[in-house]
Amino acid sequence: MNFRSKSTTKAAIMFSIVYIAIMAIGMAVMHDCFNYTYQEAGMVKIMVFVMAILSAFVFVIAKTIFGFKNIGFSQVDKKGLWWFVPLALVVGTMLVCWLVLFAQGVNSLTSEQFALIVITAVMAAMIGFAEETMFRGILLHTLCNNGRSIMAVLISALFFSLLHSINVLGGLSPSLMVIQLGLTFITGVAFGFLALRMTSIIPLIILHFLWDLITLCGRIIGGAASNFVSILFSINIILAIALFVLFKARDHRGSQQAE
Repeated sequence: MNFRSKSTTKAAIMFSIVYIAIMAIGMAVMHDCFNYTYQEAGMVKIMVFVMAILSAFVFVIAKTIFGFKNIGFSQVDKKGLWWFVPLALVVGTMLVCWLVLFAQGVNSLTSEQFALIVITAVMAAMIGFAEETMFRGILLHTLCNNGRSIMAVLISALFFSLLHSINVLGGLSPSLMVIQLGLTFITGVAFGFLALRMTSIIPLIILHFLWDLITLCGRIIGGAASNFVSILFSINIILAIALFVLFKARDHRGSQQAE
């Protein structure tokens, strides 16, 4: 399949919908069949299998249809990487705090808690790979084929946000779900522009993995991850606006040169 063809773009949209549908089924099964809720630490016992399916699904379509080099698995642009530094510093600080907390309480962890941490780490790695590859890799890069990078970022962010709407099937309250939709849309916009500016999604995969590792493990051993949330999303808002302006100016210059 030609990566720049319209059929490829349609396929990317279809696969994104399939991804969301599989996640919705998994979330509903977790909640209705196994009686876990979205905010319970034990949810990972079920969702790790769902993420294994989704990771395999994304890997196969990325390799056989789109090609990893075409969807952001490439060398990082060093100048673009500077835009990523603020987020990396915040998540890096969170990681250090979590590791200190983990070291202080490791001797008091039960075998079940330790097993949950291991499962959570595996699941977080799969989430980082699958979600970034699907939405900032496959979907974003195929939508960019028409040259409208800003619209591509907004559409990929919308799909990423809709993915989190299915958390209501796992017991998340509708009011919290609406808040999560807004936060994930902003994150999707910031991450989308970062993916294009850095010419790579690899840093985003690592960041996404660490963020989910820290927040999910916080449900097991506690922690102050929530104290960093407002800082992180404030940075995402700033990045989204700043990069929107940058890409808008670049597109404007490109249209003037074309004339």
